[in-house]
Amino acid sequence: MPQPVIGCDLSRAFLDLCVLPSGQTLRIPNTPDAIAAWAAEIEGDTLVVFEATSGCDGHLIAALTERSHPFSRVNPRQAREFARASGVLAKTDKVDARVLAQMGRALSLPVTIPVSAARTQLADFLRRRRQLVEMRKAEKLRRHSAGQEEIGAQIEAMIELLSSHITQIDRRIAGLTPRT
Repeated sequence: MPQPVIGCDLSRAFLDLCVLPSGQTLRIPNTPDAIAAWAAEIEGDTLVVFEATSGCDGHLIAALTERSHPFSRVNPRQAREFARASGVLAKTDKVDARVLAQMGRALSLPVTIPVSAARTQLADFLRRRRQLVEMRKAEKLRRHSAGQEEIGAQIEAMIELLSSHITQIDRRIAGLTPRT
């Protein structure tokens, strides 16, 4: 009997799921509790296939990793090409989940190795640092066209606040990275 596969289409609010070979579909909230409850019911050898999306998959990865369930995080372009090659032109959440499950059955997808918690934490802090640096850069550009002195003072205060947050994050990052 072939390995069971679950295709999972992610959004910020929901996970649309398609289980093969049964064809069962369901939708669950994209929350830690709902995903953990669902992941606890998955058979151990079931492969979960989903697209690498920007930040919507964190709870899913954590729940699957905690329970040692195999998963394959596929490139969205690769999934679109598979759908096109399969003749699927419609694009709905249920259809996407079904295509991802079919992709997992048809192709020998590599199982994704989960990133360690420490590495995930470092990536979170680095992402936030980049965001703060971009905000500070934008405020510095605005400073020259503030016009009113009061607005200039508000911009300076914001630059100082952002610089302070960047310094705090730099300390956290330094504490997370190993010394060589």
